[in-house]
Amino acid sequence: MDGMENGGRKDTMKIANERKLRGSDVLLRMLALIATLIAIIIVNVSEETELVPVIIAPGLPPLHVPATAKWKYSSAFVYFLVVNAIACAYAVVSLILSMLKLAGTDGIAMVVFVFDLIMAALLFSGNGAAGAMGVVAYRGNEHVRWEKVCYIFEKYCRYNTAAGAVSLVGATAFLVLVILTALHLRKR
Repeated sequence: MDGMENGGRKDTMKIANERKLRGSDVLLRMLALIATLIAIIIVNVSEETELVPVIIAPGLPPLHVPATAKWKYSSAFVYFLVVNAIACAYAVVSLILSMLKLAGTDGIAMVVFVFDLIMAALLFSGNGAAGAMGVVAYRGNEHVRWEKVCYIFEKYCRYNTAAGAVSLVGATAFLVLVILTALHLRKR
């Protein structure tokens, strides 16, 4: 036997499974691309300036000073934005590979699988970092005397919460891609 079955014909079951996997692969990559791109856009427009009351001395009226909240001021949000930009760029490349049907070859499939796993991990870590800063902004931290800022910068906090939620969709899309590819490689 030279690897051919059914009178010299190859088994067609493998082709049908690859076709179904390729369709879901393209859709999930498009979802990841769109989600990370939207997260990047939302974070970039999340800037807010408000007048903050500052008490100089007890008994005197507070002095209202303009304060601005930007994503650039927090290293966690910078990391979040950079991770989403990397994942978005990778989603474009992997989507092109998938649409050209190059991601189905054995060597490239394993590389794409590893990079999908890396993107999922990066996006989840970026969401964790931004989420931690969001919790501190929303609740404050009395132990280190960090004040709550979301009651002052409501729009900024809403935008960053939305960006985190959308980015989480992208991270989940990459995670589902990893799971589907692992199941597909296991069946081979």
